[in-house]
Amino acid sequence: MSLSSQIAATIVTYELVLTQVNEAEAKNGDDNPCTLHMDELVGSVGCRNGKFSNKSKNLDEKPLIVSRWKEWWLRCSIESWFRWPKPLRKAEREDWMHDGTFHEAVRGILTLAQLFSIMPVCGILSKDPRKLRLSYTSIRAFYAYFCALGILFLTTMSVFFFASKRYHFQKMVTAFFYCYNLYGMYRFWKLAKSWPGLMVKWTQVDDCLPAQRNEYDRTILVQRIKVCSILVMMLSLSEHLLSIVAAKMTEKFWGEQRQRYRNVCDLVNTVDDHVSVITMLSISNNLFFICVQILNSLK
Repeated sequence: MSLSSQIAATIVTYELVLTQVNEAEAKNGDDNPCTLHMDELVGSVGCRNGKFSNKSKNLDEKPLIVSRWKEWWLRCSIESWFRWPKPLRKAEREDWMHDGTFHEAVRGILTLAQLFSIMPVCGILSKDPRKLRLSYTSIRAFYAYFCALGILFLTTMSVFFFASKRYHFQKMVTAFFYCYNLYGMYRFWKLAKSWPGLMVKWTQVDDCLPAQRNEYDRTILVQRIKVCSILVMMLSLSEHLLSIVAAKMTEKFWGEQRQRYRNVCDLVNTVDDHVSVITMLSISNNLFFICVQILNSLK
């Protein structure tokens, strides 16, 4: 409703109320019923309609026109960003069914990635890829902003220490690590912006492919991606733990390990000198017959 329509409706309402009050005062014998003040008018209406008296007083105190900036501020306030989460509903049978799409298969990976402030996309748990969106004012986005600022601070400090220590190699490794992570977060943010459209197009292509015959076929992709992601996470965690353990080892330990490694390399070179000709003969024989089969298939 426009501003002019609101003002017109207010004037009509005032005239109707004033007419009713004047008629009531005329019946009571008032010689000048039209000389009522606004406070008397609102008071008389409140007396005849007790349950609306407080609302009428509040309406008199509220302005008819609210400024645009104030309305925008109320709409974008902190209360509109942080809402109480909806209560969890009971899982149904359809929640455990799979449709075999890539969007459904990567939901777990995206949930895990968002714990590390990567891919702050909303609607990843929905089965419909059209509900995916990137909101700049969501909690996921603010968490990504906070982590990006932290990485930016660490990157700046590492580069500063690298430049102040006369370009020490160990300081260069630290600076490279944080610069790599900062740029990686930027690229993932760019991917998050195009992720909804990408998933919609991917799902359209999946719909054009032959449909899976049963529930087992639709679950294979989900299970494979889960196994691969768990394996990669376990290997990364093992590498991190081994790096921590390796930092605590002594120089003597690493000297012994290097000597053992050199002994194994010398043994490999010795064996290669004895069997290299046989290995080459076997490879050349297989390659010859492969070429013959290709030639026969072209005829």
